Amino acid sequence: MDATKLTKVLLVLSLGLGSVALALHQDNTDRRDKLETLNERLQHLETAQWNYEVNAALKKKLHRKL
Repeated sequence: MDATKLTKVLLVLSLGLGSVALALHQDNTDRRDKLETLNERLQHLETAQWNYEVNAALKKKLHRKL
């Protein structure tokens, strides 16, 4: 294989690897965005659960005083 063919093969391989790397980066970015969204939802649900529990405890305490 002469130097020109080898150069072309290496160029094609590097372009292919660059495309794969870009696709993997985009996939990781998409997954990270989805994970951040799910984490925000979980935090919201945890806050709602905590508020529910506090309200229930306060109602119980209020009913005992009445």
